[in-house]
Amino acid sequence: MHKASLQTKGFALHLFFRRYLVTRPNMSQQSSSGHGPRGPDGQHHSRYRPHAATGQPPYTRVGTGPYPAPPQPNLQPQLEQPVLLQQHERDLRFQQQGPQPTHHGGPYYPQHTHHQASQQQQYPQHRPQHRPQHQHPQRQPSSQPWQQYMQQQARQSYHSLSRDYGYPQHQQRAPLPVSSRPHTHRTNAPHNKRHYGSATHRVWDRKFQDSEATFTVMSYNLLAKSLAHANPHLYPNCEPKALEWRHRSQRLLTELEALGSHTYDFYCLQEVDSDDFEQLFSPKFTKWGYTGFYKKRNGNKQDGCALFYRQQRVKALSLHAVNYNENKFIDRDNVGIVGLFEIQQGNETKRICIATTHILFSPARGMIKIAQLRMLLENAKQLIDREEANTPIIVCGDMNSLPQSTVLEYLTTENVNVSIMPETFLSGQTKGFPRIGSWDNKIGAFHEAFHDGDSSMISACKTTVVKSIISMDTPRLDGISESADSIRSVEALSIVETINAIRPVEGSSVGPIISQPFLLKSAYDISAPSRDSRGNNRARFGQPFTSYHAHCRQICDYIFYGHLRSAAHSPNAPKLELVACLELPCKEVERESGLPTPIFGSDHLSLVSKFRFV
Repeated sequence: MHKASLQTKGFALHLFFRRYLVTRPNMSQQSSSGHGPRGPDGQHHSRYRPHAATGQPPYTRVGTGPYPAPPQPNLQPQLEQPVLLQQHERDLRFQQQGPQPTHHGGPYYPQHTHHQASQQQQYPQHRPQHRPQHQHPQRQPSSQPWQQYMQQQARQSYHSLSRDYGYPQHQQRAPLPVSSRPHTHRTNAPHNKRHYGSATHRVWDRKFQDSEATFTVMSYNLLAKSLAHANPHLYPNCEPKALEWRHRSQRLLTELEALGSHTYDFYCLQEVDSDDFEQLFSPKFTKWGYTGFYKKRNGNKQDGCALFYRQQRVKALSLHAVNYNENKFIDRDNVGIVGLFEIQQGNETKRICIATTHILFSPARGMIKIAQLRMLLENAKQLIDREEANTPIIVCGDMNSLPQSTVLEYLTTENVNVSIMPETFLSGQTKGFPRIGSWDNKIGAFHEAFHDGDSSMISACKTTVVKSIISMDTPRLDGISESADSIRSVEALSIVETINAIRPVEGSSVGPIISQPFLLKSAYDISAPSRDSRGNNRARFGQPFTSYHAHCRQICDYIFYGHLRSAAHSPNAPKLELVACLELPCKEVERESGLPTPIFGSDHLSLVSKFRFV
């Protein structure tokens, strides 16, 4: 409790005694006649007569009634002698006779500064470590009953405060720990200390028996130093120190080292500046026993993607950098990494394909995002086909798309229709709800860039399919109904010819229905919507998210695992099984105004998943 609050309590207690207890009639002055106590003049008065119902003397306030008020007592404590006089006499006695023993057994030294030099020279062996604390002089007992009662109440109140709040019964009060002050919420920490959760103490979402027959993959967007400086509007509420790279880099390295304790097999990192890869991350991972591969973004960008694998268990067979701007439909400088590895699983050696990327952020360029993912998956398929084996695959990274978007549907389903909504809504990042209909979305240029067919065939298929989709109930292929309305909407072809035209081909397709060759599934649960009721791309409180800053709180980072669709029904083809995922610290982070924080070094959360071969 603060000194000011104790003084306030003492003053209130003083007023209480003065107003109510002091003016209580002296019961010792009861007369033998039984007519009640006498007044100040020694006579019986009505104001001092006992109560008619209870027979008890009334409590009256000072100055009430027609009679004069009783004399006010002197409330000043009766001291043996003034404190200053005691101090002066002790100082004189010290000059004449030297140090004298006190109540605590040690010598007495004056508290004046002009005696300190002589003390240390004349009596160095008696110098105490701390000066003794002097107790208050004792009050003289009073002969008046009301004074005795008041002194007793004051002592009890002071002792009760000492017992409850823990400060010593001396003139100087020493600071005490918080546990001795149970009635206060103040702590010894600064008043603005906040709880940011923990980036290194996370648990798995399910129980499992760890063994050498499993392997672990991490995907983490580190928020590159160059991008944080270029986009300060995304972090207006973050502490300035939390955004400084010299502090963030140490927190990132601490998290990378503490989470896996150098046991994760693959680290897939996004937004890593080239100089930081060479000077910071590569030497650190090399010390931990890892080998890294880095691909910088094209153009004048400074960041890129990095992939580290554990030398003790993993051997790289092939590593390939994917430049998305090599395709004429993609005019952006994003990149990806695809690698084929051999990994030790117990007494056996298995092969696994790892693909990581950072997809374009722009919410309005949904078709470019799908084109980048298609290039990444085509490069992965080429590596797998070169080995003539049905190798499982893991695709991870920052996809910059929401879970229920058309871009993510392209990864997780066999085919997807990209013409049912405007391109600006394909990634799910745009605020609001799209108007379902038929949209061009540059589908002809998309197929031409991937050499799916000649332009005349693409144009014919696009015209007939868009006209037939207007009356569809669902955008999926199995939602086509042979109703009279849908048949009348087809002008150039019959309904059977239209279905044949939009039937997807593995790896490529013509028309607005496109597909990809892999059967993929998300390691983390992405079923929760990443939008609120107003269409904002902010997850509701209590729902998971992987990125959090001033403009969004949503899921945009993923780990997918699977295999080729052609190997789905092959009993001898190796497949992957999800063992566990590291839980996301969303409950601790969502109370803050955004990432990064003094604990978390990035505006993204790291994803970690463990797999086994089956």
